[in-house]
Amino acid sequence: MYNFKDEIEDYTEREFIELLGEFTNPTGDNAQLKGEELDKYWDDLEEHLTRITQHPLMSDLIYYPAKKGDDEPENILKIVKEWRRSQGLPLFKDSK
Repeated sequence: MYNFKDEIEDYTEREFIELLGEFTNPTGDNAQLKGEELDKYWDDLEEHLTRITQHPLMSDLIYYPAKKGDDEPENILKIVKEWRRSQGLPLFKDSK
């Protein structure tokens, strides 16, 4: 299982991008998951991302992007940062 951290500010931007990459290319033991086990992992991953980002549309950013390409990890990072900044919420460990 991926080592989830407690808060968004515990992640660097690179780690967050890697975490998003787990949807398309699971790593470690998760690379072997199939069927219901893989679906469960993706559900856990989505719940974790929703919890740490607090973004009201986190699952839509992943599965139903507003524009083509918005579902790329780098673009999701940008959208999450802009939204959290607009809400006065903490950003990533290395964000400026």
